[in-house]
Amino acid sequence: ALRSDSDFMLEVVAKHAQALRYANLALLMDKDWALEAIKRNGRALRYAPPAFKKNREIVLMAVSRYGMILSCLPPNLRDDYDIVLAAVTRQGAALQFASIRLRSTQKILMEAILQDPSSMRFASSQCHTSTELLAAKWFAEGQALKDRVTKEQDRATKKENKLVEAEFQKLKDQQTDSNPI
Repeated sequence: ALRSDSDFMLEVVAKHAQALRYANLALLMDKDWALEAIKRNGRALRYAPPAFKKNREIVLMAVSRYGMILSCLPPNLRDDYDIVLAAVTRQGAALQFASIRLRSTQKILMEAILQDPSSMRFASSQCHTSTELLAAKWFAEGQALKDRVTKEQDRATKKENKLVEAEFQKLKDQQTDSNPI
């Protein structure tokens, strides 16, 4: 009964992609329902009927939510410029699952590297000496370092503020204890 409940299954799939394989067949064959499930969790495409992995619209939805789903797509879709671009824009490391041809494409490489500088290791070998790509990698690494430093500074400031608040509360409590009414 629950396997046929559209809303229930969408909620479950949103949290656990593998739940899609337990959905009622009628739900699975409903393209709109499947699109909604994949919109909520791109990983769900892995458990969808094989025909959905060949449907460009559904695949684009999935890779824009979870780029690494590129790994379970047929070769022709791993060689589709728009699909690969959407995947690497979401997760740079998805570049490893792109076709060799697209691993040499400047725009795709740039997006992958800016999203995840370590994805340069998946670029075709002739791209490893591109000054533009190397500059993008260094820029992205610098941004990532800056973001980590900022997070650490924020964390330290919050911790310091909590300590100051705790000390202030102790002083306030001591003052209240020493001045009974």
